Amino acid sequence: LDKSKELLNRDPIQMIKQIDETYIEIVLQWTTAYTETSLCFTNNIPNRDGGTHLAGFRAGLT
Repeated sequence: LDKSKELLNRDPIQMIKQIDETYIEIVLQWTTAYTETSLCFTNNIPNRDGGTHLAGFRAGLT
C-alpha cells in the first residue's frame, strides 16, 4: 500500500490482541501523502465502506 510513498515511520506500528475467540490486529504506517488508505476486514471479509469499527478507530485516533 505504501511502496511508492515517502514514509514518516520506517517500521510499521503493529498491535495484536486476542480476547477469548476474538483476534484483533492493527498495523499503522504514516506517509507524506495527503490521502488516507484504510482497509477493514471482519472475519477475513473486506468491509468496503469501513463500518462502525473504522469510525470508532478514527474518532479515537484524532
